[in-house]
Amino acid sequence: MRRPATALIAATALVFCAAAAPPDAAPGSARAPAAASKGPTVADLITQAAIVASRTDPAKWDWPAAASPEVRKQIAEGGYNQEELRNIFITLARSSGPSWPNSGPRPAEAGSLNAPNAVFVGRGFRGLEAFYGSNGYGGVEGRVNKVDTLIAHGDTVFISWIIDGRHTGKLFGFPGTGKQLNVRESSITRYKDGLVTYANPIGDDLALYTQAGGKISFPDKAQ
Repeated sequence: MRRPATALIAATALVFCAAAAPPDAAPGSARAPAAASKGPTVADLITQAAIVASRTDPAKWDWPAAASPEVRKQIAEGGYNQEELRNIFITLARSSGPSWPNSGPRPAEAGSLNAPNAVFVGRGFRGLEAFYGSNGYGGVEGRVNKVDTLIAHGDTVFISWIIDGRHTGKLFGFPGTGKQLNVRESSITRYKDGLVTYANPIGDDLALYTQAGGKISFPDKAQ
């Protein structure tokens, strides 16, 4: 079987578009000094590495840190085509955050893989900042996304992962405790021509709330 029978969710094509070089000056005119190159962004490097990975047996990949042993096995046995492999690698590299690339310097600029009119439906934990004055990313130190499920097909990719890290910043108004957090988050993303057109991240806010120090009250239960 090419994918798990329950997997009707899908993966995408993220195509690298290099910035065009500035045109040469007209003949006989003075040439303006060339602007200093800023170099590639993180998004550029991810896309380039993914193109190479798409042409390589996944068993030989330099796996991004987010890929758990379970998801590596799923991908190796998934029978994915080149386009799917490329976008699977992109998804995992993006999920690895500052842990990618595995070696060498990380560019200072992140870059973007979002289409101009991309639609973002779910808030995920990033939305906590707007609603609670706290952020599920900034309040977690040493955060690692441990992706344990990835299903790719067509223009969509589904991933689910465990966020692992220490609570050192404000979450839901609770100050950092130094405790370890372990929370589930998932997302469905669609792409077109290498750019994100739709994303719906869903985080387990209740688990994050209680692990940060929140209490849940049930009126019909003795406290």
